[in-house]
Amino acid sequence: MQSFSSLNYLAEYIIRITAVLILVPRIGFYGIVISYYASNVFGNCSRFVRIIRETGAKAALLRSLLMPAALAFSTMSLSELILSFTGLTEEKLPYIAVFTILWGAAYFLIFSALGKVKLFSKSEAVLFGDNAQQTMSRVL
Repeated sequence: MQSFSSLNYLAEYIIRITAVLILVPRIGFYGIVISYYASNVFGNCSRFVRIIRETGAKAALLRSLLMPAALAFSTMSLSELILSFTGLTEEKLPYIAVFTILWGAAYFLIFSALGKVKLFSKSEAVLFGDNAQQTMSRVL
C-alpha cells in the first residue's frame, strides 16, 4: 500500500511540474491552476480505482459519478436562469452570494429527495453506545 501512495504522489508531482513548465510561460497564473487541477484529478481518480479494486466493490458509474455531475450542471443552470430575471450582473458580489445559495439549496434538496442525504439519524453517542453494548455482549 505504501508503494502505491509513493508512486501516486510521484505521478502527481510529475504532472504538476510538467504542466507548470509548459503552461505558465504560455498562459501565466492559469497554468498553475490547471497544473494543480490536473494533478488532483489524476491522484483522486487513481485512489478511487485502487479503493474499488481493494474492496471488491462494484463501481456504480451512473450513480457515483454521472448523476452528481448532471445534477450539479442542471442546478447551476437553473440558478443562472433564476438570477437572469433579477437584473443582477455576474460581476457583483450579491450575484455570487445568491447564486451559491440557490445552487447549494437546489443541489441539497435534489439529493435529499433521492435519499442520498439522511437529514435525521442516530446521534454519535447513541451509535457509540450501541456498538459498545454489542461488543460487550460478543465478548461475554
